[in-house]
Amino acid sequence: MNGLVVPEGVSEIQRKIAAVLAAGMPISEAARRLALPRTEVARIARMPRVRLAANAMREAARTQEKFTVDSAQCMYMEAYAMAVTSGEVVRVADSLVKLHGLAPRGPAVAVQINNGEVVDYSDLDDAELLEATGRDPADLTPDG
Repeated sequence: MNGLVVPEGVSEIQRKIAAVLAAGMPISEAARRLALPRTEVARIARMPRVRLAANAMREAARTQEKFTVDSAQCMYMEAYAMAVTSGEVVRVADSLVKLHGLAPRGPAVAVQINNGEVVDYSDLDDAELLEATGRDPADLTPDG
């Protein structure tokens, strides 16, 4: 990884191990890729200098990858230009509307979760069902 600030005294092999660990690779895979024994890679990975180097590499990668609304806009416009079907065009348009906050927000829907409690409503009559939902049984009478 060029241009990254790595702590002093980190050897080439330590830097390589830090780089693969910073990329999220497990120790066993890092050992296989670097053709080193897994125990050796694990020992080196525990070294404070190697951990600092891996953290520095992660931070550098995080700051270099600034994904902005403009980046997303460009990607959506490319997808729009390459769209073959009307469905693809509609999906891109929907995504752009959401990206820029142009869709009106509807009322919030309240969801009640009964933690594992199963209620059987199959034996209730219509009035009892309406009462269970908080509605008035008079709602069953047609207006007219």
